[in-house]
Order: sequence, then structure tokens, then C-alpha cells
Amino acid sequence: MKVYQCSLEANMKLLLGMVLLLTVGTTHAGIYKCIIDGSIVYQSSPCADGKEMSLEPPPPSAADSSRSLEEIKAKNKAISQRVEASILERKIRKLQDKNKRLERDIDGYRSKQKSELESTALSGRRNRFTQMSAINDYWDNRIAEAASKMKKNQRDIDKLEKKSRCFLNHQDNSRVDVFVVYD
Repeated sequence: MKVYQCSLEANMKLLLGMVLLLTVGTTHAGIYKCIIDGSIVYQSSPCADGKEMSLEPPPPSAADSSRSLEEIKAKNKAISQRVEASILERKIRKLQDKNKRLERDIDGYRSKQKSELESTALSGRRNRFTQMSAINDYWDNRIAEAASKMKKNQRDIDKLEKKSRCFLNHQDNSRVDVFVVYD
């Protein structure tokens, strides 16, 4: 019984599709621009005397099409430059945020270093000077690593800002900027 319903459904869909195809083909109606007694008339049936005019607009002149193509290219270039500049600005903000986090980390490292040195100095142990030296070395290395990352981020920020300024300042077609980045 279920197989019969499925095949009946498929047959109904097929029949409906064929009916739609047949009606679409027969309902096509054009609009004709005819000249009757010297005046222009629009009608749904073909012209009786065979004088049918084209309804298509004249093609644009070569100068118009090349000018509009150049305008489109210029607008597309300007848009892509603005998009690229906004992407660069987003990258710059991320790097600046990283640097702020690294600054907070360095401040935390310094305070931990200070508290560990104070507690070691007050401990009265015989080897406290050796421990204090090891503490200084450990925290100084952590601070140096964070400072190195900050410098690298700042170099990247400077490069991205330069590139972003070029995109925003030079949006005309006559100038091409070349970026050379040395690492």
C-alpha cells in the first residue's frame, strides 16, 4: 500500500510539472512597438503591416562603456583598499592588546621578584645570596622574554600602520605603492 502511495505521489508531481511546462510556453506574450499611421504604438500582438521596431536600448558608446568600466574599477579598488585598511587596523589593535597584556605580565613578574627576594633576604639562611641570585636570574629572564615579544609586536605594529596609511592616503589609480619589509 505504501509503495502505491509513493508512486502515486511521484506521478502527480510529474503530471503537475508537465502541466506547468505547457502553460508557461503558451502564456508567453511579448510587447511590440509598431508604427501605425506615422505614430508609435505599443501592443501585445505583432504588428499587422510587418513594421516592427526594436525595444532594446541602443548600446552604449565605446567611450561611455570604457569610462564606466574605469569608474567601476576605481570604486572597487577604493573599496578593497578600505577593507584592507580595516583588516590592518584590526591586526594593529590585536597586537596593541597583546603588548598591554605583556606590560601587565612584566609588572606582575617584578612584584613577584621583589616579594621572593624580600622573603629570601629575611629568611636568615646561609645560602640566601645564592638563592637571591637565582631568583633574580629567573625573573629577569621572564621579563626579558616579555620585553622581546613587546619589541617584536611594536615592529609589526609600525609596519602595519605604515601600510594602512598608504592604503588610506593613496586611493587614486595613478600611484602604486611598493612595500619592502626586511626581517
